[in-house]
Amino acid sequence: MRLYTTAQEFMAHPTGVNITTIVPTGNASQDTSELTLLIQMASSAIDQWCYQPLYAHQQTETTHVRPNQMGLEVRLSHFPVQQVVSAQWRQTAMDTWHTINVQAIDMFGTFGAGHKYIAYDFPYGGIYGWGQPPITVQTTYVAGYPNMQLAQAVTAGATSITVDSALGVNPGDTLKIYDGVQYEEATVAGVNGNTITLTSPLQYAHNAGVRVSELPDAVTTACILYTAYLIKERRAGSSIMMNGRVQPMNVIESEDMQLVREFLWPFRRVI
Repeated sequence: MRLYTTAQEFMAHPTGVNITTIVPTGNASQDTSELTLLIQMASSAIDQWCYQPLYAHQQTETTHVRPNQMGLEVRLSHFPVQQVVSAQWRQTAMDTWHTINVQAIDMFGTFGAGHKYIAYDFPYGGIYGWGQPPITVQTTYVAGYPNMQLAQAVTAGATSITVDSALGVNPGDTLKIYDGVQYEEATVAGVNGNTITLTSPLQYAHNAGVRVSELPDAVTTACILYTAYLIKERRAGSSIMMNGRVQPMNVIESEDMQLVREFLWPFRRVI
């Protein structure tokens, strides 16, 4: 899995949470390590609540589709779809698989926004008989938002970056480089493995480990709030002091976690 924020981003966010004592009697390095673990827990919980990973990932699924006049209209379960890697169809379990030309498909919406495609090269189209079973279609595709880290430090003026995974990155995408006051955005010119070339030079230097992402800011904010909630819960146990009075933990959940859910609703998969 991939983290939806970093310890450095969390510490720069105005959460009002003191992270210097996450580990009792611990030092700064231990606090940062524990904070990273809590961010990992929050990121995993977000994926579970949304019923899908929100970071770019490859998915293979099989579905039944009844052809129409245009061809095969295939709905994919994870979104947004960044790329259809391969697709194939067959009429029955005894039939051999037939390759679908992924160059002859059209997304409902654009790549990076849609979750359904039409395969125009299906040979039967609208003449497929109503008494016959639906076609079985197997699709391998990339869904989710690219969310990665710099694998190597870069200098100001660099026209390319190397990341730990460029899955889902396409030419024309806008990447957000989360590096505190040196935050900047860069447009993708091309992708070669894990090396991404940019349309214009970077304004700032960035160290390895800095997060580079197309993830919507709502998801990052949700992860920060979820992590803050985990820290408060750890410190408070079943209650927490608010306005001079001890309040049950569900008061904090009604504030932090309600906001988390509101931010994440657009990304929750219907199952």
